[in-house]
Amino acid sequence: VLEVATRHLLSGAEATGAAIALLANDTVTLAHANGLHAHLSRHKLSISLHDLPHCYDAAMTGKSSFVTHEATTGKERLWYEQLGLEHALIVPLMIGSQNHKRLKEHEKHEETHCAGFAFINYPSSLHHPPQRHYAFALDIATQCALAIEKDQILEKVRRTANLATERAHTLDAILNAMNEGIIVLDMDGRVIVNNSTVAHFLGLPGNREESLLTIFQRQPAYRLDGR
Repeated sequence: VLEVATRHLLSGAEATGAAIALLANDTVTLAHANGLHAHLSRHKLSISLHDLPHCYDAAMTGKSSFVTHEATTGKERLWYEQLGLEHALIVPLMIGSQNHKRLKEHEKHEETHCAGFAFINYPSSLHHPPQRHYAFALDIATQCALAIEKDQILEKVRRTANLATERAHTLDAILNAMNEGIIVLDMDGRVIVNNSTVAHFLGLPGNREESLLTIFQRQPAYRLDGR
């Protein structure tokens, strides 16, 4: 998705280069670049968000900004030069409900966050990109943000499923290591969980739910006097 996004930014915004960087734990890491320095495909450049004041402002406000080479200093300028950026349009990739007009301003701030940035590079001869480039870049950035958000949701689901499976295996191992027989019934009296000990005692069939009454009816019954 990010590779396709940089290609569209490069052509649709009439730029000389484009890049997508992801933001996590206040660290900005280059994810994909197109039309910039060739070595960027082999290196994932990272930098603290606080060393990129223009990106920091964009992340806090959710607004795009055009940054000239002269407006950068220190680590920010060095990082942009490593990417090959001259004059860059910076578009934050905002995740959340910032487009819901019914939300109040403080609710917007609480429910949105920046997941990264789109950088669109222009030559030094361009003083300012036209408004249509802003609109096009914002549209691409929105699609990128949606893709990132979807990927984060899927990753959370995968982690939750893996954790549930791990806990289930642990519980199963504990139950089967017990000498006591354990049976768990549902509201209708059907066996839904049992350990190997009780399965051996009662001859429970594997992978088949039966009521406890049916199981007991199959067992020989004796009175206290042995008859």
